[in-house]
Amino acid sequence: MMDRALGFLVSALLGCLALFTLAVPARTGTVDCEAATGPVASAVCHGKTLPELDRQLQVSLGAAKAALSDGAICLSEDEARWEAEVRKPCGDNEDCLRRVYLERLAALNEVLPEDRRPAELDLPQVPVLVTALPPAPEAKGEPVGGPFAVTGQLVEKGGDAEASGIAIRSLVGRTTVILPAAHANDGPAHAALVAAVKSAGETLFRIEGNMNPTTGSLAMNKCRFVYRLPE
Repeated sequence: MMDRALGFLVSALLGCLALFTLAVPARTGTVDCEAATGPVASAVCHGKTLPELDRQLQVSLGAAKAALSDGAICLSEDEARWEAEVRKPCGDNEDCLRRVYLERLAALNEVLPEDRRPAELDLPQVPVLVTALPPAPEAKGEPVGGPFAVTGQLVEKGGDAEASGIAIRSLVGRTTVILPAAHANDGPAHAALVAAVKSAGETLFRIEGNMNPTTGSLAMNKCRFVYRLPE
């Protein structure tokens, strides 16, 4: 009798465990729900809308990396920064998490192929990523300082992007080189920047990267992110 009762209890516990395993997916996008712990993981894995947003972010990141290919390493680096500096401070606040997820998806939207964009989501107006320029092998070993950012208009340095490179002219008139002609190649990340400067007009952009403390300009041996600002 005791053995039968014990067997029934074990079966019931195993059944509950199986149901729990089915209810919590092993991986919902960027968060591994089997391994991750903490308030963010709890909210993302068990929230009403966050699991789908997290899955969509994983899809968008993969598509963005494929689209920029040579800039994929920069997107991985930037995603780690976003998770630590933007998502993590939300804790288990679902409203905060939903906001930062939508902003992240909106920022990545432009680099995605049309058929990979989340058309069903109402994305906010935010600076959108145009390209992520990978570190230039030619600049290996150059000194690297802290964060560096410039807002302004994209310009063809010397009036010729292919011959002289691409720069950004700040709101106070200072010109900062983004991509020297000597570092340019035919990769998707560089091609996206060339296309942007040719159609930029009066549009404002923001360049983010690291400073070269020797030149006081962008460090070319680190990733550089080019965002188009909302009009």
